[in-house]
Amino acid sequence: MEGAGESLDGGKHRRSLQLRLLLFGLVVVGNALQYGDWLWREALPVWRLRAVVSELRRSAVEAGWTPSIVRAIAIEESKGRSRARSSAGAIGLLQLRLTTAVEMAELLGLPAPEAEEDLYDPTLNLRLGCEYLRQLRRRFDGDLRLVLAAYNAGPTRVSRWRRESPELASAVLIQRFAPRETRAFVDRVMRRAWRLRHLGGLPAADPPEWRSPPARLERRSD
Repeated sequence: MEGAGESLDGGKHRRSLQLRLLLFGLVVVGNALQYGDWLWREALPVWRLRAVVSELRRSAVEAGWTPSIVRAIAIEESKGRSRARSSAGAIGLLQLRLTTAVEMAELLGLPAPEAEEDLYDPTLNLRLGCEYLRQLRRRFDGDLRLVLAAYNAGPTRVSRWRRESPELASAVLIQRFAPRETRAFVDRVMRRAWRLRHLGGLPAADPPEWRSPPARLERRSD
């Protein structure tokens, strides 16, 4: 009877251990489901950019940009993939078109890229993309929201919005005129740049008003 009791106790212990392992597995699976999207959207692109952090920082600073903003744009545009290519023909980390890249190379006094494949080079892509951002900043008087809107929707459209309603603040202008994709792009880039800086992203001085996360644009029904 003594041996039978030990066998019974051993069986209970094994079942208890199996139950605990099952519960642990369910917790792991639940966390994976809960945070998998976050890992795909946030952590993986940051990990991909680790190899070009120095080039990104140098190109951003040379163009007068906060590196965390450029990093946020690269994550939003290409998920940190230097070989990314959109259906519209935008290429590389900062999703440049060849015509834009050629114009920026001429402004910088660099040899113009001859083929779209040249823009897969992350160093060249970052340098030309940061110069394009500098030109947009000049055109839109340093207004970050308008620069980001122009990067996504095109500077001609944003200039037209300003001509039609010059009295509106940039946030209101974008809210009123920009398509949903552009409003989402501006929101995500600004908030991601803030997180990258304040959660230990690239060392740089963000705009002073970013002591708290940038406010989201108000939603509208399209």
